[in-house]
Amino acid sequence: MNSHLSPRELAYLVQEFRQRAGLTQDELAARASISLGGLRDIEQQRVVRPRGGTLRRLVGALDLSPVEGQELLRVGRQGPLLSHDLRLQILGPLSVLVDGVAVELRSERQRTLLGLLALSPGAPVGGDALVDAMWGAQPPPTIVELVRTQVSRLRQRIQPKRAGHSVLIATGGGYELRVNDDQHDVLAFGRLVECARRECAAGRPESAMGFYQQALGLWRGEPLADLPGLHLHAARVALVRQLERVLMEYADVAARGGHYEQLLTPLYRFVEANPLHESAHARLMTALAGSGQRAVALELFERLRRRLADELGVDPGAELKLTHQGLLRGAFSWETPQPVAPRR
Repeated sequence: MNSHLSPRELAYLVQEFRQRAGLTQDELAARASISLGGLRDIEQQRVVRPRGGTLRRLVGALDLSPVEGQELLRVGRQGPLLSHDLRLQILGPLSVLVDGVAVELRSERQRTLLGLLALSPGAPVGGDALVDAMWGAQPPPTIVELVRTQVSRLRQRIQPKRAGHSVLIATGGGYELRVNDDQHDVLAFGRLVECARRECAAGRPESAMGFYQQALGLWRGEPLADLPGLHLHAARVALVRQLERVLMEYADVAARGGHYEQLLTPLYRFVEANPLHESAHARLMTALAGSGQRAVALELFERLRRRLADELGVDPGAELKLTHQGLLRGAFSWETPQPVAPRR
């Protein structure tokens, strides 16, 4: 899932929180007792690590929740969500940045090795699993030495210069990728979703929306899209399912607050990639109706109904039917649907 945002940058956070509070730049600068020029420098990304006192005054002036305040301080102290010493991204094609420079892994085996390790950060991956992924069922006789060579070369390519520890270590019978949550998009995604859920539980849906948006903004496409050999791996399948759950959660929170138009792009992208996902279609139909596009929503239902009949020989499920009936009556409401397993 692509995003037009650079996720979790300080400029984006400050601007979002300021606009939510209904403050102009002049008003926020006065309330926080900072210069207007300093605030503009932050929002225009000319400053990514302001002084700690400036950050604390902004937190107080914006009346942030504890979770939001901690996040603003962390981003202000550390810079963008994903660091520049090591930035490992698998929520889309495999991408690696080391010390601010993109690293191109031309070897398919090295890419597969890193992709497999990155699917389970902080957990050992057995040697047998690595061999199967890189060489298949008939590895050469010198396989142990070949694996060590590949790991050694990969370690040299992805090791940041100033890291205090090795990011790729040998464990009993395998290897492990040790990275922080600002070095790996999957870990960053999980932390943002956790923040969003905490904000929901605390009755702060607007704040939760921001965390959900930025978590989803880390998705650049299908996980490890350029490594088809790993597409059936259990951890990758779990990642795809996690995206589905998080997108549905975000849709529920946003729509309850009347933010229908914000849902159109992510839901359209999702249903294009998952054309038989009924829960996503139901949410998209409601978002369309809430955006004043009731006829488009009804047409979407008809297309899906025909496709379900032609491809699976089934009728739409209860959730989709209820949404359709509500649209026919000229009314709709957003209630959390009961979990429905997607029919593919």
